[in-house]
Amino acid sequence: MATDEKKYELVRNWLLGSWASAQLDLDFHLVNLVRKQHEKDIALRFGRHLKTNSKRSFVRWTWESIFDLVSEHAPQSRDKQKFMNYFENKTTGDNKDGELQLAFTL
Repeated sequence: MATDEKKYELVRNWLLGSWASAQLDLDFHLVNLVRKQHEKDIALRFGRHLKTNSKRSFVRWTWESIFDLVSEHAPQSRDKQKFMNYFENKTTGDNKDGELQLAFTL
């Protein structure tokens, strides 16, 4: 069961999103947004607990893939530059030596 794998938030979001989309007759796609080195097999591990179809799906996306998409396809603008600067300078805090660690390897 998905809860055995400690995926409570994903289960809750799947159930809520599936229910709401059924009430409104809309498609529902749950996106698990992670850094590229995290949860590489989540679509397989969590997905096996779901009943998906063309109207309901579960996918894994990475922050880095969003960065690549924006950097390659978004037109130049002030907002794009803000986005790029944020991603290029985002940190996760200090390492054991007190050095700031970048959040993404872009």
